[in-house]
Amino acid sequence: MKKVMAIVIVLVLAVSLFACNKAPETTTSPSASVSPSSTPGSTTPGTSAGTSGVGFYDPNVDYSKNPNYKVGYIMSSTGVLYDQFSKSFKAWADRMNVTYNDFACNADNDLFVNTIQTYVDQGYNGLLLDPDSTVWPRVAELSNELNIPWMGCMSSAYDQDGKTLLHPSAGFDNYQAGVGMAQFNVDYAKKTWPDAKPEEFGAMFIGYSTTPQLVEREQGFTDTITKEMPEAMKNYYFGDGVTGQMDAQTGYNLASAILAAHPEVKYWLISGFFDDYTDGAARAVDAAGKNDTAVCSTFGGSSLIAHWDAGEDSAWKGAIFTDQRLFSMPIFAGLYAMMNGDATPEGLWPEWINHSRGDKYASIILPTVVITQDMYQSYLMWVDTYTGIHQNNYDVAPGTGYSPIADVPASYAG
Repeated sequence: MKKVMAIVIVLVLAVSLFACNKAPETTTSPSASVSPSSTPGSTTPGTSAGTSGVGFYDPNVDYSKNPNYKVGYIMSSTGVLYDQFSKSFKAWADRMNVTYNDFACNADNDLFVNTIQTYVDQGYNGLLLDPDSTVWPRVAELSNELNIPWMGCMSSAYDQDGKTLLHPSAGFDNYQAGVGMAQFNVDYAKKTWPDAKPEEFGAMFIGYSTTPQLVEREQGFTDTITKEMPEAMKNYYFGDGVTGQMDAQTGYNLASAILAAHPEVKYWLISGFFDDYTDGAARAVDAAGKNDTAVCSTFGGSSLIAHWDAGEDSAWKGAIFTDQRLFSMPIFAGLYAMMNGDATPEGLWPEWINHSRGDKYASIILPTVVITQDMYQSYLMWVDTYTGIHQNNYDVAPGTGYSPIADVPASYAG
């Protein structure tokens, strides 16, 4: 039976903004200055980047012949994933003759909404939006009222019930994300501890109970553990992030409390719904002296790559991953298509509209890769080669067999 460990955490969190995007001290407005893009097409990909068609990057288009649009990326907060996204958006902006700026809102929802109005007042042509998912209805309504093209980023824009899609999106199958995390943990456990007794296992998921899409990730995780290692579900514990912040400290606090409360569990299968929670959980495992008897995985992976690049090793062994350059491409190119008058929100990526759900807008599903320490570099070198956006310099050959866009599910036809 699922045992919910809801631990009340009182956190005093001082969130610092990125140096490249410092908030004014006397105003809530983003900086009016923007950095002009470099010459588009200055980096030539080894293979054509993107997928042909409206709403995808086309290396054969001379974007310099189109207007120089101004795009702002508004982030709810700061962190590795936001930083990676902004870096990727800036790279696509450089290739598509777009002037780009970003702004982080210090987890202040009112500031986020006000910043939308500020960017519009400053003459921006389009917005990339990453709000707290609970305020999407408010954010979408205002953006539409202001008649500015926009795209959601790390989370899709849904109504308050989390059922009706409010705008085109590019993202993932959240249930399958949970399946992937759990399957990685199970496979690792069976290979690493073949003599362990079934009743010695326990499972833990650090999630966020108030966001329906994230609940789907937990459901995929628990369904897979139930199928593959049913004994472990007798020792299943859920750490609810709503008791803290979306940061590593919250993941650490939740996992530490669960580990301390259940010394009877010898082997742990642990996942957090995103990097920060898993990072914190892995640190909790280390502090408890359980690195040799626990495995952690996540959906994300940018922080894990940073640990591996630094030569670090821990119980965090893998991630279900899509490089931000691939994740950001249809988001940025879709926004570009709307700014350029090539598509309306309803007409963007029509083949990706899920008619079985009655959706009005498209929802692209991006492919994922299971990354481990022994192959992540070759995957990233493939992304370098494919996109022509060179962010890695590993001394390994690019991998093969990867794809930037998944096939449209047959179920979308309705």
